[in-house]
Amino acid sequence: MANLTQLQASDRGNNLPDYGRLVQGILRAYITSVAELLDRDGFELRIEGQLRSWRAVMEQASGTDGINPTFDPDKSGEPPDAYWLHIVERSGRTAAVMAGRYIETDDYHDYVRRGLLWSPPEAPRPVETVLSGPGPAGVLSHCGGLWVDPAHRGIGLSWLIPRLNHAVAAHRWGVDGIVGVVFDRLLAKGVPTANYGVPDVRLCVDGWFWPTGRQERMFQTFTPADFLIKRTWDDLEKIRAGGDKKMRDFAPIARKRNDEPAVHNLTVVP
Repeated sequence: MANLTQLQASDRGNNLPDYGRLVQGILRAYITSVAELLDRDGFELRIEGQLRSWRAVMEQASGTDGINPTFDPDKSGEPPDAYWLHIVERSGRTAAVMAGRYIETDDYHDYVRRGLLWSPPEAPRPVETVLSGPGPAGVLSHCGGLWVDPAHRGIGLSWLIPRLNHAVAAHRWGVDGIVGVVFDRLLAKGVPTANYGVPDVRLCVDGWFWPTGRQERMFQTFTPADFLIKRTWDDLEKIRAGGDKKMRDFAPIARKRNDEPAVHNLTVVP
């Protein structure tokens, strides 16, 4: 059975946008349907609240390039609120994880330039970006930190979990949008668009990037709330109409099994 004890809306709720009962119902129905879909492949969905527990999993994970500092409280500070998705085999072994953290800002581009994704607010370390103009604003969730156990890659988890993560963040915080960061090598593979279903991808860093200690090309992703809700509803209808179909039947990339990490280097930094 799915463990959805962290699914309830955050205690920050009184200050959040009001999605209304219909939208909240769609999001909850989608999350429940995904939990049932995961169960068909022998997995349990748990929604957990301590990012240090996510870090503990990542410290033991195989097929990664490190721990994403965005979700490591010792690197980027304690966020106002956060959670992580824990996909578990029936044996109790971790099959996949992904995280979300709460951000409230008047200008996300400025938030990124100040380095607040990768350093604590009391000692921010700026990042040189190529972003121009004001960025997304309001209540946002930065979603990332995806890892899929190599034993379970190629069955659709890297397609399903990011979409699930967006829905959990929206249900929890009533977000104005979802933000993230991907490296150019993932963009070339269509990961943000095909896997995550992200409509807005733009160049963010093109040069020296201190969190990785090398030259990088990185892209900001943004999924506005209206697009997220429409995509979630469409996905929910497909899952409901799919009967006993499994993840691989819905994920466009699942049939192209890849022996490389499902999210190569994304665990270092988005």
